[in-house]
Amino acid sequence: YLFTETLPLGVYSLSAIALFKVDLFVIKAFKGTTEVSFFEVPNRIVTCINVLSLAILVSLFPSFSHIARDSTATLKRHYEKAFKFLLIISAPLAILVFLTSHEIILIFFGENFYPSGIFFLFSICQWPKSTGYSNIIWLFVKK
Repeated sequence: YLFTETLPLGVYSLSAIALFKVDLFVIKAFKGTTEVSFFEVPNRIVTCINVLSLAILVSLFPSFSHIARDSTATLKRHYEKAFKFLLIISAPLAILVFLTSHEIILIFFGENFYPSGIFFLFSICQWPKSTGYSNIIWLFVKK
């Protein structure tokens, strides 16, 4: 029973992973492994950051579930506070990382990966938006 109930979520997860990794195969087909590594280094950093914001959001689910039983208005208020909190934290950090992307790459990965800085610069721009995993929840709260 559990397998059949979670099968759609599992298929979705595997599809999402494949979709997020298809860019590596495209880059590899047109360029080489060097360019793939220049792209993948910042991509992995941003993925780790996204996992942290998603972990914070998922940890709020039990609270949201409990609050939703009592009042939708209260749920909406708590959700807005959580979303603002994530945005207040992620936006300044994204700006800081944006301004120092090349330096971060140099410190953690060395001069060989200096060209990754430009990919990191563009990748980090989507980080405040990625706290928008909560946009999925917003669809439910909005009703």
